[in-house]
Amino acid sequence: MGGFEFLLLTSRESRILLETFQQSFITALLVTVLIAVIGSYFVIVRNSSTRIFRVLLIVPLLIPPYFHALFWLHLLQLIAYSGGFGFIDLSIVQGFRSMGGLVLIHTISFLPIASVFMFATISKINHENIVAALLQAPLLKVLTRVIIPQLTGILVSVFGIVFTLSFISFDVPSLLEVPSYFTEIFSVVSNSYDLPKAMGMSVIPLGIALIGAYSIIKLLSKPSGTVDTTDRAFTLQVPRWFTILSYAIILGIVVVSLGIPFITILVGSSWDIQTFQAIVTDWLEPTRATLLFAVSGGVISVIVSFLLYPWWKKFYIVRVIGLSSLLLPPMAVGLGLIYILNTPVLSVFIDSKIVLLIGYVVRIVPITTEILFMLRQRISEEVIQSYKLNAPHSIVWRFVWWAGLLLPAVTMMFFVASWYISSEIPLTILLQPAGIQTVMVRIFILLHYGSLEYVNTMMFLTLGLLCIPLVLVTVYFRKRFQYG
Repeated sequence: MGGFEFLLLTSRESRILLETFQQSFITALLVTVLIAVIGSYFVIVRNSSTRIFRVLLIVPLLIPPYFHALFWLHLLQLIAYSGGFGFIDLSIVQGFRSMGGLVLIHTISFLPIASVFMFATISKINHENIVAALLQAPLLKVLTRVIIPQLTGILVSVFGIVFTLSFISFDVPSLLEVPSYFTEIFSVVSNSYDLPKAMGMSVIPLGIALIGAYSIIKLLSKPSGTVDTTDRAFTLQVPRWFTILSYAIILGIVVVSLGIPFITILVGSSWDIQTFQAIVTDWLEPTRATLLFAVSGGVISVIVSFLLYPWWKKFYIVRVIGLSSLLLPPMAVGLGLIYILNTPVLSVFIDSKIVLLIGYVVRIVPITTEILFMLRQRISEEVIQSYKLNAPHSIVWRFVWWAGLLLPAVTMMFFVASWYISSEIPLTILLQPAGIQTVMVRIFILLHYGSLEYVNTMMFLTLGLLCIPLVLVTVYFRKRFQYG
């Protein structure tokens, strides 16, 4: 036993827990720093190029982290086998299966999510006041004393969200064969079926998360920095070094998050008509199941979040526990549901779609409720009071009124919930009823005996499907809001 005997962890499990915290911290720090630079640039500069960059930074949101890992592995393998680049061989591919590769994939995967939250925040910052400050003080001084203080809240939130998503990741560490705390818990369940041990291991990150969530919420409750400036007409030249740095970061992100997937799909998929038709046939049934769970789970998550919101806002402990529960492994949620339903009265539901749907909702509701909480705080109290005075007394109609007022929040909540459900693997494997597979689980299984062309083509079809809601959301927000 190592230094965690009192937590019933072996020395290996203790080491993996610490390594998981390390890679999650590095990933969250990288994403936070990158998004701070990007956000600061977009606060200062608002023109047609920044609007294009915003779209390019959000588009990769449709690519699940698991796909990013597959794209990078497949591309490196294709290059290694073809000998196109002398310095890339199979040793490079093997070296990619490391903590460094895991941090890279998680950073690429979670930057779009961070971008969404950042763009929602900077749209509320007074652009004229920022530029007026820049006319009176050097850029670095304005960044450190004006812009960053106003972005502190969202940067702390981004750090917490990315750390959580990285820590609870199962599919990417599993694919890269990098030990993580959650893959270790999954091994305990699948290999030895030691459920008490798995549940005990699951409680450890929850306890740590309670402390972290409490600290973060306390920090976010402090007032943001302000600046005393006046609006006036002006022209501004942004320092060249800052423009070059921002462009380099943005273009680098676009290349690795969009260029790599596009190249891999282009050269690695099968375009033979008969093979393509066979893949489409194999893809359709999992797609129907995925759409069923994603749409129904998204709607239910939004409704539950609205019902939970009053307690989320009023009781501090509810928010802390809710956010902390995100560090519970998906297997713990699944095992908990199995324990609850393993009774004579409820056992009929164990092998049904309802259990998996409940599992999805339990996992995603803390995130959707926090999104509702964050965006609700940005609506002026005058607008809220006006809605309260004019809203009908019927509970149903009041819900419809609130949903209309918070339509941007509802749209984001539904999209995030559907995205999570579509890309979730370990919880799906544990709770899926017989004869039903989602697209992600199907691809996960095909990796063990399917060809690279087969898997790449199925990912191409899946990304095409995921593009539809993203395009609809983008078109909606472009018509509803002005970004600059």
